[in-house]
Amino acid sequence: MATPVQLLHLPAEILTGILEEVSSQASLASLAQTCRRLQMLVEPYLYRSVYLGNHTGESLTYAMERKAVRAEYIQELVIHYHYVEDVPNEDEYYPILVESLVLTISRLINLRRLVVKGLEYDTCRSYDDPDFGPGPRLDGLSEIWSWLFQQSTQSMSGVLPSLTTCELIMNDLTPTPLQNPTGDLWYFSSRETVLLHPKLQKLSIVAAIISGLSSETLGYTKRPRFRPTSLETLTLLCCDVSPHALQEILKFPKALKIFILKGAPWTTRPDHYPTDRGAIVNALKAQAHSLLSLELDFYLHTDCPALDFRDFKCLQHLTIDPKVLRGDNDGQSPEAEKHLRQHCHIPPRLRSLRFREYREWGGPDLLTLSIVLGWVMSGGLPNLKNITVQSATFFSHAILGASAPDGKSFQQAFQAVGVELAVERVRSSLGDEHLTIDCKCCSFCWRYLDQWDN
Repeated sequence: MATPVQLLHLPAEILTGILEEVSSQASLASLAQTCRRLQMLVEPYLYRSVYLGNHTGESLTYAMERKAVRAEYIQELVIHYHYVEDVPNEDEYYPILVESLVLTISRLINLRRLVVKGLEYDTCRSYDDPDFGPGPRLDGLSEIWSWLFQQSTQSMSGVLPSLTTCELIMNDLTPTPLQNPTGDLWYFSSRETVLLHPKLQKLSIVAAIISGLSSETLGYTKRPRFRPTSLETLTLLCCDVSPHALQEILKFPKALKIFILKGAPWTTRPDHYPTDRGAIVNALKAQAHSLLSLELDFYLHTDCPALDFRDFKCLQHLTIDPKVLRGDNDGQSPEAEKHLRQHCHIPPRLRSLRFREYREWGGPDLLTLSIVLGWVMSGGLPNLKNITVQSATFFSHAILGASAPDGKSFQQAFQAVGVELAVERVRSSLGDEHLTIDCKCCSFCWRYLDQWDN
């Protein structure tokens, strides 16, 4: 069997091919420790993807201080800091601040993907205000993110010039948000300058309160040389976002293609979670010229009228609760229902439609299916290829085999007009989900049992 040192006798292209296939960080680290020549060959692969847990951030900073070129190797950085119970001495163990790594992050010129799972927690120190605890101090430290992303707008700064994907989860998520009224909130305001990054293509924000943008950040859009950003995908998971804030956020991208608003706000009782669905849709119209895919999760029992998506001329994929297309008021007048059936509220380019009821009461929503069937039969949706009903409760036959208005099953009726109707089994919205990082601190539910909206 060949020894690690014997790898050096292989042609460079073969050795490179071997290193490309090694997925284990431990194996790469072992090779790097064999000899200096192998270390030089292996380190670009060893540092290409870096994962940092509690109290390991200092090791990355130290490694880069010893050898500055290592900063050029890092293409993906995942920081995962979380609260640990029963540590021997909390005063010494905490805080664990991702903010201490911001200057290190600013040196990563080839970084393409940044995932930050932070922890806004510390014990109360003698210098903290006894009425407010460490909160104001931690909020002040978070302002360094604003500096980082502002620097990225300066072409000569060399700060994060290659970044295309960013995910921000700045605090632990708790299983029962309403039972933790003083914790687990984080405000997007001190990180909002991420919207200014000129090359960022994908941005995910998780469990943040988004009230609105500062006048300073909005001022960038009014500058004579302002150039819209490259952002194409914006995902807001479990955020408490106001329609006004969303309208401001959408001033920055040149051509947003994918927008996802999903999950009950993972905070205390929300201030901004939209009861006015129309206001959210109106805000999205700023990007109607380019949006190809929308996934919108609105809570029910609001008596909102049917939403109209016809202004989204390019839209090809739509995921929505079925009631959103016909309104929540089951007792609407026959005239209103007749008008809805005669006027398709979905743009003709739509190719796929997905229904998801996060709280399933009674039977499946066959009324909305019959309305969409009518739109297809009247020629309103000439490009629609498939409809998928996601359900955690109902069996396929209860939907596919149910009778359509013409007496056929819904599956047969849609098949006759060239549309495939399918049912996809999904987990309950009350079941645990996970974000990028599969960890208890990042587990949540799309809905929770004591939720105010049912």
